[in-house]
Amino acid sequence: SAADAGTPAVAGGLAAWGAAVWNAAGCGTEVCAPIWTDGVATFTSGAALAAGTLYVTNGLGELEAYAAAGCGAPTCAPRWRAPGPSFAAPSVANGVVYVTGGDRLIAYDAGGCGAPVCAPLATTTLPAAVRSEVVVSGGRIYLALTDSTVVALGAT
Repeated sequence: SAADAGTPAVAGGLAAWGAAVWNAAGCGTEVCAPIWTDGVATFTSGAALAAGTLYVTNGLGELEAYAAAGCGAPTCAPRWRAPGPSFAAPSVANGVVYVTGGDRLIAYDAGGCGAPVCAPLATTTLPAAVRSEVVVSGGRIYLALTDSTVVALGAT
């Protein structure tokens, strides 16, 4: 449900929660309607905003990428998506969007692939399931695993 949509993202004057986007400056009243949504409102993760694109995982566990500013209508379709095994919240760095699913780290071109459904750039199998969001810093990817370890990998 939308109540499970994770942490909001704020960038470029926009605030996103799931696949719904608001003007971060507000609307002059206490409660504002979103600029746009995907019309479904079933998300399983937080959102990531980068370079004019909103990345979320939907209720089916798929990664979806939307034009952050919307499509000029109240309901928008994704620019592209990637079927997943139930992806966790996305993170974006250096033109790559990272998601995790079970014991895998999956990297996608943040710009998409020119088709409605995209394949990953790379998939890394880890020694245990991931229990944290992806953190990218200093050219490294950091993940906490369910076996109480933290792994640091070179960014794709």
